[in-house]
Amino acid sequence: MRLKTYHRGMNQCPYICPKKTVHSARSFSVLLFGLFLVLLSSCSGSKAYYKKALKLEEAGMTDEAVSMYLISLQKKSSNVDAQIQLKQTGKRVMDALWADFYVAYTAEEHKKAVYAYRKANSLHDRINKYVRLDRPPYYEEHYKVAKEDYMDELYVEAQDLLASEEFESANSLFNEISALDPTYKDVHDMRKTTKAEPIYREAEEAMLHDEYRKAYYLYSDVLEVSSTYKEVKSKQLEALDKASFTIAIMPLKKEGATVELTNKFYSLVTDEVLKMNSPFIKVIDRSLTEKILAEQKLALSGLVDEATAAKAGMLTGSKAVLNGSIVSVKKTQKPIASTRKPGWEAYSVKKYNRETRRNEIVTRYKKVFYKESYGESAVTIDVQFSLISSETGEVLLSDVVSRGMMDKVNYVSYKGNQDQLFAGYWKWLLIPDSQDQVYSDRGRKAELNAKLRTRKREFVSDEVLKLQLLENISANIAGKINAYEKTR
Repeated sequence: MRLKTYHRGMNQCPYICPKKTVHSARSFSVLLFGLFLVLLSSCSGSKAYYKKALKLEEAGMTDEAVSMYLISLQKKSSNVDAQIQLKQTGKRVMDALWADFYVAYTAEEHKKAVYAYRKANSLHDRINKYVRLDRPPYYEEHYKVAKEDYMDELYVEAQDLLASEEFESANSLFNEISALDPTYKDVHDMRKTTKAEPIYREAEEAMLHDEYRKAYYLYSDVLEVSSTYKEVKSKQLEALDKASFTIAIMPLKKEGATVELTNKFYSLVTDEVLKMNSPFIKVIDRSLTEKILAEQKLALSGLVDEATAAKAGMLTGSKAVLNGSIVSVKKTQKPIASTRKPGWEAYSVKKYNRETRRNEIVTRYKKVFYKESYGESAVTIDVQFSLISSETGEVLLSDVVSRGMMDKVNYVSYKGNQDQLFAGYWKWLLIPDSQDQVYSDRGRKAELNAKLRTRKREFVSDEVLKLQLLENISANIAGKINAYEKTR
């Protein structure tokens, strides 16, 4: 490969650019060509922006020209032509920016001076990554003075807005101060105050109108801003206490179920209500409920009467009582029975092909019997429940929840080669018939294979089905209670 070196000039690339490729070893050529593309891209990119910068400068657009020189040097930091032009043009632009700052500073236009300095300083740092430009050393001290005066003005104005309860406007000014100097006076706390105070006041207003749920969440928002703001933690606990919906779950009646199943249902309902993770729903401990009921000689077998249920609720200190019973548990079963079915077993044989003069393997099918077993077992449970107000005896929520679940057993047994077994139909075992048919399609073969390979040969126990149903019913009841609580 012959290379030609281009001399650096105003519009010339400083890299070595290939002129002609001579093919020798192929892999080496590919490697050099890849390097050529990378160098060419970098070279042309930097050069293109450099040319754009020259045109902008000729048009008197010096600010834009400086931006293009900077991009050119980002593409290729060793572009000497761009460095030279950036130093010359950049100095003129910087001189104008520093002059803007100084004029504003001497005129005591503090805001203008602060942002003029920050603009000039930002560009100065960008330029100094590639070429060195001096910055007047005393300008930094001038900036500090101007910034301090400006922040003092902002602080006074923000305090006035805060006193006038214009929290959003005050917060905007405190944010500006913090952006200039996050350590300025108590600006950190003031920012929190302007953000937290309007939310806090809204929460207090909600408390006055007995909107305790709303107040609880508003106090939570305040805590996210500041965990130490005023007495917000105790206020939130107060709102939570007043918004709480305490439930006493009464011992369930065992109308259509065993004591063991009823007790399990009690536990499931309690667990599912707690799983709602509502900060407002609280469940009174079962042992406390049963103790109080026993002391007052109220029936442990279930509270039928709304007035009695309300009395129990008042005794336990709950706002509502959950009462219910398993009304019925029904079981139906179709026992597992086996049926002999006609099928086909595939086998391979050799057959001579006269055209190809070769033996070929062909598939044949023989008629066989296989056994298919099938059965069904189903359980249905009906549960009645009611949520009763402890204060009024009013039925707040009442429903009957019914759920059913079926378990199926379906498997195939075959003593022959199961991999080659196919479902099908045949009329006579030993005599061919026009109606004979092999179901060799993938779908039906996959279905048959699943029945052959399943290990499920017995029903799931009734107790397992009952527990699964009660879990589902308990979750349904808990969901209804949670939905009701949100509407209070």
